Amino acid sequence: MDDACLLTKPVHERCELVSVELSATTWRQHGMRAGLIALVLGVGVAGCVGGKQQFVSDGPGPSPRTSVLLSSPIGSLAHTQRAALAACPPQTTWSRCHAVEDLHTSPATWSTVLDRNLECSPDDGPYKDNHAACRALITLVDGLRAQRVHVCSCPMQFGPGFTIEGRYQLKDVRLTFTGCSLCGAPKRVGAAFGVLFPT
Repeated sequence: MDDACLLTKPVHERCELVSVELSATTWRQHGMRAGLIALVLGVGVAGCVGGKQQFVSDGPGPSPRTSVLLSSPIGSLAHTQRAALAACPPQTTWSRCHAVEDLHTSPATWSTVLDRNLECSPDDGPYKDNHAACRALITLVDGLRAQRVHVCSCPMQFGPGFTIEGRYQLKDVRLTFTGCSLCGAPKRVGAAFGVLFPT
């Protein structure tokens, strides 16, 4: 409204005009404020409803029901640690190799020990067929735990034996045995041993 026009009007009309303009300005401000709030709320709701799909991630896979470390001596006894380590195969993500000293012999000898990590349900590990290895693990564990009447006379063995240690079907397990432990076991148990501890 032009100031000159306001000055030509009576006082009460000028006040009325000013009041109308102020009211219109106030409503515009409220309208802008309401529109801004609606916009923010709209973005927030979209982020909570539609935007959620943008952040969906598969995450880590399910934890395996079985995760065991299978340790076995490989090769022959060595007279030094360096010689034992030299017999180690190339290490991978699922296997590692180290030397173990046998203090029961004189002079002391060293064994090359290979550790393989096997996971089952889901199946993963260092074997060419991890699914077959997981089936063999069940057969071997059941065979080692079974009571057998047959007794074998085995020669004295030096160095570390075989070990299965970790979580087996959601339970802790530790089995230490030698080749003689399989004496009298069914053939399927020996075949399972050959799958898990190939020479």
